[in-house]
Amino acid sequence: MQNTELQKGGSMKRIVLCCILLSFITTGCASITTGRFQKVAVDSNPQNANVTVSSGSHGVTPCSFDLQRNKSHVIKIEKEGYRTAQVDLKKTICGSTAGNIILGGVIGLGVDAMSGAMFKLIPEDVYVDLVPGNPNDIMVINPPKKVETQEQPKKGAEVAHK
Repeated sequence: MQNTELQKGGSMKRIVLCCILLSFITTGCASITTGRFQKVAVDSNPQNANVTVSSGSHGVTPCSFDLQRNKSHVIKIEKEGYRTAQVDLKKTICGSTAGNIILGGVIGLGVDAMSGAMFKLIPEDVYVDLVPGNPNDIMVINPPKKVETQEQPKKGAEVAHK
C-alpha cells in the first residue's frame, strides 16, 4: 500500500513538472512567432526617391526596413521636384495578444510587451504617389482608420427619410 502512494506521488510530480515545462514553452508566444522587428516595404511612384526613417535608417525606393515593433516611426520620402511625403507608422496591439494571455499568462504577456512582439506597425507597407511640387511642402499621410460601413436596408424594407 505504501508503494502505491509513492507511485501516486511520483505521478503527481510528473504532472506538475509537465505543467511548469508547458508554461515555459508557451511563454512569450508572439516573441517567438513574430519577433521584435517588423519588415516594412517602402515604394513610391516615381521610384528612386530618398527614404529616411526616424530610427536613422536610409534607403532609396523600392526598399524595406526592419523596424522595432514597440515604437511608432516616421518615414519621409523625398525626390527632387516633388513634395516630401511623410508617413506615420503607428504601433497597435496585435489580435494574437489575447491568445497569448490564455496560453502564456501574465508572464507571456510581460515578455511580449517588453520585447515589443505584441505590437504591429500600421500601415504594414508604404506606397506613396509623389505629387509634383516644392520639396519643402510636406504631405503628411497618416495610417488609414477603420472604414465604417453603414448597413444597407434589406430588399423590400422601408427607409425613413427626414
